[in-house]
Amino acid sequence: MKLNNREKKMIATAIGVILIAVLYHYVVIPYWDNWNIMKTQTVQLQAKLNRAHYLKAHPQTGTYSRTTIENQTVVIAGFLEDIEKWAEAAGVQIGGIRPSSSISKGVVTELSFDIEITGDLGGICRFIESVEKPSILARINKMRLTKPKDNSGDMTASITISTLAISDTPAASPRKAVSKG
Repeated sequence: MKLNNREKKMIATAIGVILIAVLYHYVVIPYWDNWNIMKTQTVQLQAKLNRAHYLKAHPQTGTYSRTTIENQTVVIAGFLEDIEKWAEAAGVQIGGIRPSSSISKGVVTELSFDIEITGDLGGICRFIESVEKPSILARINKMRLTKPKDNSGDMTASITISTLAISDTPAASPRKAVSKG
C-alpha cells in the first residue's frame, strides 16, 4: 500500500506531536519542578544568610532573645504563683493549668493559660474578682461554668486567663508588672 504525500505529512505530524508531548512530560516538567524547588530553597537560604548577617552586625540581638526568654519564664512562674494564691484566697481548688497560646506583638507577648477550678459559686466569683482587679495585668478571655450532674457539691469553671510579658525589660521587672497587689 502506497501512501500519498498528504498521508505521509499527517503521520509525520502525529509522530512529531507525540514525540513533543513525551519530551515535555518526561523532560520539561521535571526540570521545571526542579527549578521551582531550587528557587524556593535559594530564597530560604538567602533569608537565613540575611538573618546571619544581621545577627553578626547586631550581636545584642542574640542577647535580647535570651533576655526575652528569661523574662517570659519569670512572668509565667510569677503568674502561676499568683493563680495559686488567688485560688487559695477564694477557697477554690485548681484542677489543672496548661498553657493555651502565646501571641507576640512587638515587645509585648500575651500569654494565655487554660485553668480548671472547682468550688462553690461564691469562691469562683471571688477568684474571678481577684483576677480582674485593675491593679493586675491579667484578664479572663473566656469561661465555662458547669454544675455537677446530681445538683450537689461544687461547681467547675473552665477559664482562659491571659497576662502580658514585656520583652525589653530586665529579667526581674516583669514579675512586678504582673501583679501589684
